[in-house]
Formats: sequence, C-alpha cells, structure tokens
Amino acid sequence: MVSLYPYNFGILRGLLGSAAGPTLGTITLSPLTATAGVPYSGTLSGNTGGSTVTYSSSDGTVLTVTGTTVTGTFAAAGSPTVTPTETLSGASNTPHVSPGQTMVVSAPPDTFDSTTGWTWDSTAFPTFDRSI
Repeated sequence: MVSLYPYNFGILRGLLGSAAGPTLGTITLSPLTATAGVPYSGTLSGNTGGSTVTYSSSDGTVLTVTGTTVTGTFAAAGSPTVTPTETLSGASNTPHVSPGQTMVVSAPPDTFDSTTGWTWDSTAFPTFDRSI
C-alpha cells in the first residue's frame, strides 16, 4: 500500500491549477475637451469593479477620481496627455497603465467683469506694427 502522507501540495496545485485574478483592461475618458480655468468633469469607462483608478496629466494638472468621475481644472490652453493607472489586488497585471489620451484644452472665452473690465485671450488677436 502506498502512503500519500505527507502530501506534496505543490504538485497538487500544479495538477489542479490556480485561480487567476482578473486582467485589467484599457480605461478611457470622455469628453476629451476642456476650457482653461473652468472646472472639468469627465467620465471614465473600462475599469474593473473594486479597482482604484488614478489619473495623471502631462501638464501637471491635478486630476481627482471619485467613482467613475474625473475632475480638475486645467490652467492653460493646450493638448496635455492624460493617463490612467488602475490597481486591483489579485489582478494579473496590476498596476495597469492604459494608453494616454490627448485632451484639447481651449482658451477661455472673452469675459467682462464690472470691476476689472474685459479679459480675453490676447493670442487670438494679431499685432500691428505702428512704426510705419
């Protein structure tokens, strides 16, 4: 008679296989448009339930994630890249950095304030040479 004691649990795990955690996929953000100086709010999608998602921006804008809502205020017009990172304990590829997406941040519209007067994006107007 062959004794199975002590059991070789390493061999048993190899024969039975081990349960693999979920694989984190690509996260996207929408909309990808914002206005400089105006609070931005977007919705992320593609995250795995129970995971934690953070966002970084190439221009240094601080982005906050609450649930599936991403908020922040871009200081200047431009095309920063925003990049999500998803973390989930037990996932096979955690932390997972999804490809960055390019935001289009436009200049704020012309505005009038009764105490300071008109403000506008001075780069939108041509300059004139008055020396002629």
